[in-house]
Amino acid sequence: MLFVDGENFTFRAQEFARQQNLTLKSGRHYLPDTFIWLPNWSGRHSMIPPMAPISIEPTATRAYYYTSVAGDEQRIKLVEQSL
Repeated sequence: MLFVDGENFTFRAQEFARQQNLTLKSGRHYLPDTFIWLPNWSGRHSMIPPMAPISIEPTATRAYYYTSVAGDEQRIKLVEQSL
């Protein structure tokens, strides 16, 4: 099983981008403070430093991506469809 704290992941990615002077643009893979997706990054690669004692399984039975969004029904549907 894979559980992704999407909101926390997004906030950390935004902070990393600010530190690196990178500009994130809203679009298919990013919605500020809601979600970010790295389409060219394999889910089988760990972002944890190599010295951390963690192993990544080759496949997951299920994956869950958690985030939150505020707004009207249209905005919520947009986020659901994007994810």
